[in-house]
Parts: sequence; C-alpha cells; structure tokens
Amino acid sequence: VLVQRENEGDGVTVMIETPENITLISEQQYMNAAITAGVQDVTIMVASVRPVTGESALTGVYKAFDVNGEEFDSDRLEVAQEELETTSEIADELDEEDAARLDQAMVEIKQELAKLRERTDELATREEIEQIINDALNNHKLENIITQEQVERLLSFFERYQQTGAIDS
Repeated sequence: VLVQRENEGDGVTVMIETPENITLISEQQYMNAAITAGVQDVTIMVASVRPVTGESALTGVYKAFDVNGEEFDSDRLEVAQEELETTSEIADELDEEDAARLDQAMVEIKQELAKLRERTDELATREEIEQIINDALNNHKLENIITQEQVERLLSFFERYQQTGAIDS
C-alpha cells in the first residue's frame, strides 16, 4: 500500500494497481472503509505481486499514518474493518454489477444515517436503520438480490457504525 497525502478537500481516492492480484476488495470498498476509519484527503494505491484478497491493505494505510504520528480512533478502525468484511462477504455472493451497486447503496445508507442524525441529534433506531437500508437497496435495484440474511448483516453493521464518530464523516 502506498499512501499519498493530498490537498485538503480532495477526498479519498483509491487505485488498485494490480487488479489481477487483488481478488476480493474493490476500490469503492477500500474508499468507503477508509472514510469510515477517518482517513481524509489521500490517494491510496494498492498492489500485490501475487493473488491476495486485499483485506489487510487497510492495515497498511493505518500504519502509514501511524508512522507519521497520526492516530485513528480504535472504534472507528474496528468498524471500518467490519465494514470491509461485511461488504466483501456480501459482494462475493453477487455478480460484479450488483456488487458495484451495493457499494453505492452503502454510501447512500451512510449519508441518510448522517442526515437523520443531523435532523434529530439522535441515533437512528433499529427500525429506522432497516428502512434506510431497504430504501437504498430499492434505489439501487438490489431489493430482490440481497437476501434477508444479508440485510440483517448490514443492519448489525450499521447499528455499530452509527455509534462511532464515523457517522460524522
């Protein structure tokens, strides 16, 4: 993993330099999890000389920041890793197009949870989270593709997610 600091406001960009060797995690999944962890304004390049899932690449990102004296909230790091695992496990059961739509739905769910928190100054209830998830899945035409078990996994993840500072990212 190579991490390059960018100008403030540039956001997070991820490039998989050896896509033939990163077998499980997508650029969007890395980006979503990095933002959840608190990473801002960087370009992240991921590569491997042999086939790997890519799940441990984010650890390299966090270590790069740590070496430069920047720390992340441990709860956010844990929930970012959980996000990566949850989305990659669900995406692994989908075709490439549906997996890309799932990544987009994840962003929408995060945005809607943040908007709800901003409006009410409270965390969403389990029912509200489930409604937000279902709405996002419908918006991305995944309602008949994502199983109820997968929705439950997303629900568990987002309950934990909103309890961290990640919701304010």
